[in-house]
Amino acid sequence: MSGKQSVLRTIVNRNVERQLVKEFLMENTKSAGFGGLTINRTPNGTSVEIRAEKPGRVIGKRGKIINDLQKRLNDEFESVSYTHLRAHETRGNL
Repeated sequence: MSGKQSVLRTIVNRNVERQLVKEFLMENTKSAGFGGLTINRTPNGTSVEIRAEKPGRVIGKRGKIINDLQKRLNDEFESVSYTHLRAHETRGNL
């Protein structure tokens, strides 16, 4: 191919990247009770929302852990700029 990827190849690459990001975040937020993630692509960048049982453990004191995760995400996955990384609480059905 002469530089252009097919639409199918682009979709496959995005899905592979999403799975790699999910595995990366699962590994790094084990102690917080990882509950899933949502990836949204916007014109301003890509936002990732992490659902966890204990979002405070994802965020850390003064946002140190979540800022470190965002830097590592941007370093390891250079093809996409992850501009927003948020943590939300997962609530169980009682």
